[in-house]
Amino acid sequence: MTACARVLVTNDDGVAAPGLLRLAAHVRDLGHQVVVAAPEGDESGCGTSRAVAPDGLVPTRSTTLEGLAGVPVHTVCAPPGLIVTAACQGTFGPAPDLVLAGINPGANVGPAVLHSGTVGAALTAAHHQRPAIAVSLGHGAPYHWDTALRALAVLLPGVLPVVPGHPPLLLNLNVPNVPLSRFVGVLRTGLGPYGDTRFTIQRCGPGLLRASHQEQQERRGGEAALLAAGYATVTPLRPPTEDTDAPLDLPAVDQAPAALVGGPQ
Repeated sequence: MTACARVLVTNDDGVAAPGLLRLAAHVRDLGHQVVVAAPEGDESGCGTSRAVAPDGLVPTRSTTLEGLAGVPVHTVCAPPGLIVTAACQGTFGPAPDLVLAGINPGANVGPAVLHSGTVGAALTAAHHQRPAIAVSLGHGAPYHWDTALRALAVLLPGVLPVVPGHPPLLLNLNVPNVPLSRFVGVLRTGLGPYGDTRFTIQRCGPGLLRASHQEQQERRGGEAALLAAGYATVTPLRPPTEDTDAPLDLPAVDQAPAALVGGPQ
């Protein structure tokens, strides 16, 4: 990581969340220029949403956080995807060199990356050609924030500077919620087929559904199994892109002319 980078710290749990405070203070203490911009309240499960009110107005205010003296802090009534977009367009000062999202209490593994606001913030940063790391810590209080910061330290030197001609790195980091003495190390892995929680929706009365998260009782491989063994997992991701291998062979569907879509001619 460069000697002094401008780092945006955000999350989906709200500006007062303890994980955000620990992350921002840690990066500041490493000598980087930190700006915090985060939702006013809990925006968990919002993915990459940039939803706003019908009039398009997004309330924002400057505030302070205990332990972050000298760090600009912006409270924004919006999901983290919108906040990252605003930051990359210079709303909170010069655009960031790096976006860090977290530290999220609860892992974001397997299918959860599709819905996570933490990962959604990092995906949005990559869409704006900014490297990003989504940092999540396994479930269960008390949370061992220092373990997450130790795992993050392994990755920070590799995300900056951005290599010309290469897309910026987008990393999904999940850390076991264990004391440092039980932390084994960081492993690269793919997205597993299962998360460590199961999201269910059930009808609980006329015209009423109940949504809930239930911890998986059986660890069935993938990142969740590695977390249970004391390893942190890191998975490089990329924003949604065209599936050029999809077998779409329908007589009524032709290839779009390159001259109309701006592709190679």
